[in-house]
Amino acid sequence: MNKKNNFDNKIALISGSGTGKELVELFDYAVKFISKIYGKKVITEYCNHTFSTYYNSKKYKSNEITKLVETDLLKLQDFYRDFYRNGGKAVFRTAINAETLYRFRSIEKSVKSTIFPVGKNTLLLVRDQMQGFYCNENYITTDNEINFEGKITKENLKDIIDYSIREAQKELGKSFDIWIVYKHHLFGNTLEKWCNEYLNNVYMYQPNHATDELYKLTSNSNKKERAILLIAGNEFGDIIHEILLFSFCKSNRFISHSKNVYLNTEIYGLIEYQTVHGSADDLEGKNLVNPIATLKAVSHYLEEFLKINNFQDIMTKTINKAIDNNFVTPDMNGNKKSKEVVNYILNNIKKNKE
Repeated sequence: MNKKNNFDNKIALISGSGTGKELVELFDYAVKFISKIYGKKVITEYCNHTFSTYYNSKKYKSNEITKLVETDLLKLQDFYRDFYRNGGKAVFRTAINAETLYRFRSIEKSVKSTIFPVGKNTLLLVRDQMQGFYCNENYITTDNEINFEGKITKENLKDIIDYSIREAQKELGKSFDIWIVYKHHLFGNTLEKWCNEYLNNVYMYQPNHATDELYKLTSNSNKKERAILLIAGNEFGDIIHEILLFSFCKSNRFISHSKNVYLNTEIYGLIEYQTVHGSADDLEGKNLVNPIATLKAVSHYLEEFLKINNFQDIMTKTINKAIDNNFVTPDMNGNKKSKEVVNYILNNIKKNKE
């Protein structure tokens, strides 16, 4: 983990096929435009490999997909580790093939961290992306059967808990409840035993119990404001993330971004911003892909790394103005091109800054 330099103002750009190239170029354009008007400087570094997406991989046979995944995985791993060794701290990535992505997340120990307002309460959701059903280590397919295997380890769980508590102390303050949500009854309560070894006061919930408790947080009977750290297996976290976006943030995955953090010592602490929506291969080259999630990722990076105070709020308000004025792409019932939407939002930010 020895690094010569640390570059808060340097971000890597990684593209999947489909509209990935367009979105990383829009990210590059937007982050430099905004940095300039705030008197900052950003360095962007492009990965020269374009990674396969789900739709792109459908045209291949199973054995060809296996080779494609192996190639993409090595390219991704080499780029992230080289970038990190050279002082890089942050990455922006568009959608790539799920097999490659989850093998990479398993190797490099990825967690996803998102804050949600839930009624009067604040919820920090940390998703375990490094193990479980999504992270198959081996699988064999036939015409009638899929056999696969994976694992959950005590070491990984401890790493996730340690990271989550540090993140909660930073984002939620000193006082918060801890919920851990896995389908733990499937494994002889071993997960529950491990958690109780690490934590004195923890609520270990099954997914259906956790959803009941979340509902109670929004009911009229809930008088007390609470801060909650919810650590979830990715199977539950994937679904509840979407529900929380829709229910409490008036948003959806098509205009949302997320933040991943890697805990493997080889790239420990590397932050990755990503668009939550897919690769939209059918829109490739048409300048019609929705750029809002990418712009939100830009704002997150600028606030977190370049310390432009409250910039995520500034970006959100400006995006909402574009939506209110129907200055949006066709997927949101508008008639604007991607670059038109970006320029409208950026120029409004510039005008308000002046």
